[in-house]
Amino acid sequence: MAIDASATKDFFLSILTKDIDLVEAIVDLIDNSVDGARRLRPNGSNLRGLFAHLDLSADSFTLTDNCGGIDVEVARKYAFRFGRNANTPSTKHSVGQFGVGMKRAIFKLGNKISIESATKTTKFTIDFHVNDWKKKATWDLEFKTLQDKLNLTDAEIGTTIKITALHEGVANELQLATFRTRLKAMIESAHAESLRSGLEIRIGDYSVTGAHPALLETSGIASLFKETKYFEKTKNPVITKIYAGVSASSPADAGWYVICNGRTILAADQNSITGWGDGTPRFHNQYSRFRGYVFFDSDDASLLPWNTTKTSVDAELPLYRATRLEMIAAMKPVLEFLNKLDREKDTEEKPLTEAVERAKQKALELINKSPAFQYKIKPAAAVKKLTRIQYQRPVEEVEKVKKMLRVSTLTAVGEKTFEYYLTMEGDE
Repeated sequence: MAIDASATKDFFLSILTKDIDLVEAIVDLIDNSVDGARRLRPNGSNLRGLFAHLDLSADSFTLTDNCGGIDVEVARKYAFRFGRNANTPSTKHSVGQFGVGMKRAIFKLGNKISIESATKTTKFTIDFHVNDWKKKATWDLEFKTLQDKLNLTDAEIGTTIKITALHEGVANELQLATFRTRLKAMIESAHAESLRSGLEIRIGDYSVTGAHPALLETSGIASLFKETKYFEKTKNPVITKIYAGVSASSPADAGWYVICNGRTILAADQNSITGWGDGTPRFHNQYSRFRGYVFFDSDDASLLPWNTTKTSVDAELPLYRATRLEMIAAMKPVLEFLNKLDREKDTEEKPLTEAVERAKQKALELINKSPAFQYKIKPAAAVKKLTRIQYQRPVEEVEKVKKMLRVSTLTAVGEKTFEYYLTMEGDE
């Protein structure tokens, strides 16, 4: 007799949505639009004309894009399954790796789900209420409408996901200015590469802009660049690119940036997971100019070292462990440079400081590449630190020493007697 070991829908949805922040879930949902854009423009370098627009209110959440839509067969067999099986059609250089992002986000947001999607030849709509779906014995969803053999225009192609009957906490959070600020910041960071390639992402009337990674460069300072290919004899190798150098002084922006297939996983990380404190100093504001960027790229996204929420790396993956050692080696000379730069505060001459101030920001792809961070500038000579010596002696004795030393001040008495002692006894 068989034993029922299946999961209930309530339990499954609770586990699925519990450990992801609302902002992270929404950014994860945008991953699907990014993947759609990359299917339309496989080289990914020009996404101009494509968009993903968010509309947030107390009553609803809507994401609308024109990034190619979901094919009916993909929707029927793969897109709404929980998890990705071996037969799921893949997108090269994908950021939607685990097959849970869209489902996790919509269940995180609310109870009433409406999805409309159109490709060049197919179109469908799905409407369901989560509470009603949970009562069903099966896990299936049903098409509300379904059309194929169409010939749609580019303007008709895309996907709209609308969620109403929002969870109470979600409805309140979507209205907070602080929430929208966090959402903007995370989208700008997570999808910086796609934004720079021309993808338009809007939150209401606000157009999100992507930061452009850059390092300081001058004739005396050269940033590190190292490229390594892993699994190069396989069909889908992984290419890592490491950049390390200095940039504008900003404790909030300093640290390591880890990017997988153009999706930022860690930004300004200052923890041991990126090598801080492991044969290197722990981060403090003295290193506010340090910038390190690590890019992992592969047509097979399953090979990349990201976790399922794309908020950190899988630190146990051999690929990441090997790369982390390279990151530690890359940052050491940069931190050494920054230590010397800091010591110049106590010197009259400041050659390193002047060199940094003369340097210009250059985009990563434009920097002069060097196998190691280098600086061909001689640091200022260290200034000896001074301390004060104080003691008291009878006035008549001090006056007698003044005459013997032929000086007139107490400071001179102290200096001359110290110099005499150091000369006579300093070799012992």
